[in-house]
Amino acid sequence: MAKFQFKLQNLLNYKLQLEEQSKLALKKANFELIQKKEELAKTDSELKYINKALIEENLSENQIWLYQEMEKNLTMEKDRLKKEIDNLIQKIDILRKDLLNKTIERKKIERLKEKERERFLYEEQKKEQKEIGDIAIFRYEKPTI
Repeated sequence: MAKFQFKLQNLLNYKLQLEEQSKLALKKANFELIQKKEELAKTDSELKYINKALIEENLSENQIWLYQEMEKNLTMEKDRLKKEIDNLIQKIDILRKDLLNKTIERKKIERLKEKERERFLYEEQKKEQKEIGDIAIFRYEKPTI
């Protein structure tokens, strides 16, 4: 029996490689999003601490000025992180759609491969049945003299 060879195997391998690259890019973006959210939480806690210190403690003018500057800087950092998180969320959505499209393309080629494989097996089975039939006919034919 002959061996099945898919003519578009190189294309399928390439599509698999593209899909894996998309998965890695998505994982990297998700990891980056988690890091930015952690940074935002840390900045929030620092901001709460400074606000609490400004309200509750008896501070000198220099300390008040220092805490107000720190509060201003942390607020700017918080705004920057929120923008980065929004951008990352948009990037992740784009990467998910890209991964979905690449997965669909790969699956189309895999379905084509499976159909060709089924067609190949069907043709091989037909050849085998014909050979068996020919052998049976040859065996039971009466020799003509």
